[in-house]
Amino acid sequence: MGVGLDHKMVRVKLATGEKKRGEFRKEQDEIRHKTGKGRPSWNRIAETLKEAAGKTLGTQKPPMSPNRKQAMDNHSRATKRFGQNPHKPETKKELREAKEEKNRASEQHEIK
Repeated sequence: MGVGLDHKMVRVKLATGEKKRGEFRKEQDEIRHKTGKGRPSWNRIAETLKEAAGKTLGTQKPPMSPNRKQAMDNHSRATKRFGQNPHKPETKKELREAKEEKNRASEQHEIK
């Protein structure tokens, strides 16, 4: 096996997800059997696997990392609550002012 082959296998892995070397050989043999030709190039295998993955995983999304999911949940919750993106500087300023005003009002109420 040459160095170029390993590089192409990495491209195939990236295209389809993690697989073992033996599985690549098995799929390569299946493609050869279907086409009736000699061992196909790794590029052709990658294209075939991409097409197969596209058909089966058309509507599925890749799993989101827990941290990113939490961040998305926090963001959507904040936008629902405040009606705008709370991370923008202008909005932060507005929210800070509203909070200060609310605190001032509650202090005035306590004083009375």
